[in-house]
Amino acid sequence: MKHYLYTDGNISQYDTECHSLFIFQRMRTKGHTLLHTDKYIDIVNRTSIELFGTKTTISSKELENCCKTLLLRGNYSPKATHIVELRIYENSKFSLQVVETSLYEGFQLRVIRPKAITTLLSGDIFKFPTSALSATNETLRKVASRKEGVALCVDNDGNITNIDGANPVAVFGRRVVLSNNIESVETNMVIEALKRLRSEDFSVENINIDTLTSADEVFFADSRGITSVSEFNGRFYSDALAYAVTKNIKE
Repeated sequence: MKHYLYTDGNISQYDTECHSLFIFQRMRTKGHTLLHTDKYIDIVNRTSIELFGTKTTISSKELENCCKTLLLRGNYSPKATHIVELRIYENSKFSLQVVETSLYEGFQLRVIRPKAITTLLSGDIFKFPTSALSATNETLRKVASRKEGVALCVDNDGNITNIDGANPVAVFGRRVVLSNNIESVETNMVIEALKRLRSEDFSVENINIDTLTSADEVFFADSRGITSVSEFNGRFYSDALAYAVTKNIKE
């Protein structure tokens, strides 16, 4: 049976797989070259085993070639940084789409400094990089953007699960704490940079929302770069360490 979609007076054939559960990664490129390919595939493979019972069939070389073909076909700049979303379906088929082209050269501290807005939300949805997580993040972003901020999600114990869909980093004087709830290539890049900067003062553990009133700085990293939070509940933050981390990122 063929499936058709009606859109604004036009009828076209479509693939029903686009409505099924998928695993995703938003991947960074340097021009037309995909970066950290093996690391992205490692994350989707481990997720695929847990959810679907098998690894994906895609190889690093195939993914890099497909990504390059997509960017060339779309006439994307060979000098800019692009963010490409990989989707893996249960039957091991995959798709690629360009999400955005970065305004920055390389992995940088973003100019935007949003305030954080609390949202009570926890559970296994943050454990797996799936379409459910993607839809949740986009919904929270839309709601928070109406208040000119980003969603800071906490669980029933008051621990921060993520900020804008990414792992939070909080700075308390010389002490730096990262809550590593969501597996992320970019978070691992930040961890390595933090270890190089101040290994004796860095730890990975839960961050409780009540402690943010004494924090000096709060930031997070995702495919877009590093975002420094400007304010939470009347507490204003600096971005000194976030800036230093970007200078120590080895992309």
